[in-house]
Formats: sequence, C-alpha cells, structure tokens
Amino acid sequence: MRILGIAGSLRRGSYNRALLEAARAQAPRSMTIEPFALDDVPLYNADLDADGRRPVAVERLKKAVADAGALLIATPSTTIRSRACCRTRSIGRRAPG
Repeated sequence: MRILGIAGSLRRGSYNRALLEAARAQAPRSMTIEPFALDDVPLYNADLDADGRRPVAVERLKKAVADAGALLIATPSTTIRSRACCRTRSIGRRAPG
C-alpha cells in the first residue's frame, strides 16, 4: 500500500517530520510512506480553486492525494484546532467538481 505522509509543520527539524520518518522506517515491506512537502503549497484562495487556475504545487498535492491508498498526517496538537499550514492546504482534499 502506498501512503502519502504529510507533516503539519514546515520546519525541517520538526517532531512531525521525525514521526513520519520513524513511520517510514517501521513500515512493513508491503507499505511505502512517501512524504509530501507542503513548503511551496500556497495558502488557500477560493478565487484560484478551479481547473486551470490552481497553482502547480496545489495540482501536485491533489494528484498525490488522489493516487495514495491512505494518508498519514502528523500535526502538532493545538487544542482541537488544526495547524494553519494544514488547514489552509484544504484545497488538496476537496472533492472533485
């Protein structure tokens, strides 16, 4: 199974990225965890949320999510709220259409 791994922190030395790397190291051979860097994915802009208008990085994210068998998201706990860098990337998980 191919799993897409997304770290909710953009910092290179973050615990979230380390958790994804640990999961990769411990995954069984039948499972691959491929990290996806959100560094170049812009903040959500509804004006650009249409085919042909989305930034290239957003299209890459949408394709990676669609092609994955599962998602593994490591994000810091912030009292029930999701991290801004993940929340604003929600365009990658919207239903087609």
